[in-house]
Amino acid sequence: MICDCELTILNVNARYPGSTHDAFIWKSSAARQHLIQMQDVTDTWVLGDSGYPLEPWLLTPILYASPGSRKAKYTEQHIRSRNAIERCFVLHNMCVQARLPEPDEFEIEELEIPLSAAIEETNLYNRGLQVREDLINRLF
Repeated sequence: MICDCELTILNVNARYPGSTHDAFIWKSSAARQHLIQMQDVTDTWVLGDSGYPLEPWLLTPILYASPGSRKAKYTEQHIRSRNAIERCFVLHNMCVQARLPEPDEFEIEELEIPLSAAIEETNLYNRGLQVREDLINRLF
């Protein structure tokens, strides 16, 4: 699930069972494919926890950042911002418990990306490192 800071759900991928790792679901998601196609767009990011792969459009926290460093400040802000998804899940669960009606179903359109358009994962990670470092230098 992807939501914004106002808890508006932007994307849901419910194709896989709960035991499937989030990073696997992300790598096969239409949302990721959309961001790959938009790779020239800057300042558009999704925040993921440390279980997700770092990509230019998917920012992850920096584990073991030195306390008080700019990287630690980035990680603190990342964690606070990412809290929106946790609150979104809680709100959803409250609606289920209150037996509120579910929204109408809608069709999910899958993006077809040819295998030849796949981008090497190492390059994505390295670009992700650069994007995250640039963001830290600019904001912290």
